[in-house]
Amino acid sequence: MPQVLRYHVIACHQLLLENLKLTPNATSLQGEPVVISVSQDTVYINNKARIVSGDIITTNGVIHIIDRLLSPQNLLITPRDASGRILQNLTTAAMNHGYIKFSNLIQDSGLLSVITDPIHTPVTLFWPTDQALQALPAEQQDFLFSQDNKDKLKEYIKFHVIRDAKVLAVDLPRSAAWKTLQGSELSVQCGTDSDIKLLKTFYFLGWAEMYP
Repeated sequence: MPQVLRYHVIACHQLLLENLKLTPNATSLQGEPVVISVSQDTVYINNKARIVSGDIITTNGVIHIIDRLLSPQNLLITPRDASGRILQNLTTAAMNHGYIKFSNLIQDSGLLSVITDPIHTPVTLFWPTDQALQALPAEQQDFLFSQDNKDKLKEYIKFHVIRDAKVLAVDLPRSAAWKTLQGSELSVQCGTDSDIKLLKTFYFLGWAEMYP
């Protein structure tokens, strides 16, 4: 249910009806895009949900009333036992969602035990997709997977980890910078297209322009 609720929220922007009419799509807080269209001066979300009342201004944003529930296409199921305890760890989460390459980098670098050490937990990871890693230039991929650069690889991976904090996407823009396991601060800003940007050079869950 939290994923469905987040799919109904666009972070970082207060979009009034007049703004929505000029915005063909936006990224939801859940991570998936929503499509915005206009027909006979009525605004529709995903070509199905109609805004029946809009521009309800609140202290932290604006509310638009729609006539049906929005459903994200890809709900991520978190396995739990009978008591509600989460059963998956970092590696099983990567396997379940298809983000294998970065998981392999974490394990090959020897950082898995560091990230899961109670002294650093809870942690928040920015996990590049396999597609993001494959999109890197060949020389950057060679750099990442070279055994000669394992020490540098560890520092890069640590820069993807916020230690001592479990930070949801909605909380990221509330701080201009977050302390990483590598020691440097990771800056956060809202993008013009409703995405949350890290370091001003790559998107949330993306990885680009980070290496020499």
